[in-house]
Amino acid sequence: MIIYAHRGLSGCYPENTMIAFQKAYECGARALELDVQITKDEKIVVIHDEKIDRTTNGKGFVKDFTVDEIKDFDAGSWFDHLYKDEKIPTLEEVLQWLSNIEGRMLVNIELKNKEFSQRKFLRELINVIKKYDSPNHHIIFSSFIFENLIELRNLDKEVSLALLIEWNNNYSVKEIMRLSKIVNAKYVHTDIRFLQSDIVDMLCNLINVCVYTVNDNNIYEIAKSKGIFGIFTDFANKMI
Repeated sequence: MIIYAHRGLSGCYPENTMIAFQKAYECGARALELDVQITKDEKIVVIHDEKIDRTTNGKGFVKDFTVDEIKDFDAGSWFDHLYKDEKIPTLEEVLQWLSNIEGRMLVNIELKNKEFSQRKFLRELINVIKKYDSPNHHIIFSSFIFENLIELRNLDKEVSLALLIEWNNNYSVKEIMRLSKIVNAKYVHTDIRFLQSDIVDMLCNLINVCVYTVNDNNIYEIAKSKGIFGIFTDFANKMI
């Protein structure tokens, strides 16, 4: 089963920062998950929220700052003062680091907002990825926003896509597979609560299923017993 370090080793270090990614790699993780947003000057940066308030010492929307302005904020002290020098990384910085490590890494990049359905942003995304293309690493794009996946598939027929599914009792296997086939997704990533339903059991026979976010060893064992392809966890060091 694939163990994704969710936003890096985010249970132990400030999420979506270089130290969180580096420590995940050092503990043996060979799969990373990260989130991307777009700055005012149309650069791609690695941060989960649309606003910088929760994970930096600043306030406001990512889209209202240039990348240079974003770099002025402290992205580590909210977690612990030991990490006050951590910054919001650009996607390019993360990919450059990945290109210099040994071994293969599976990288899931989640597109957080609808702006990524615009061609100019998707082209920038693809260009950044191709700049650091390596046979040692495999990139997967995921999003809760279906339009993002549709436009990304239209732009690139070969890119690997994952359909992100929020918890909703109204979802059926038929509907999930219908959406997956529209964008030719290789993976379905579901909320952890789907483990309580029969949906996951049926999906595992049809497509690669990953579950988010698994931080409990008992839940990990349940996921493993069901034939889950992978899990996302904040504590990759405890699951590997």
